[in-house]
Amino acid sequence: MKIVVTNASMVNPGDLSWEPFEKFGELTVYNEGTRDKDELIRRASDADLLIAGAGDVPKGLIEACP
Repeated sequence: MKIVVTNASMVNPGDLSWEPFEKFGELTVYNEGTRDKDELIRRASDADLLIAGAGDVPKGLIEACP
């Protein structure tokens, strides 16, 4: 399973470890968010599980990912 965090600084203030998620699959953490829809699609395109902060999932993102 591929787990992607699109904006870690939004959902984790820095005092929590992402390590527990690694037992469920391959983890990719992007510390800085982006408002660029194409970049978000690139980050999320092969994710099985997407962890995103409020406002990080623009309309059409999920549909644009395979």
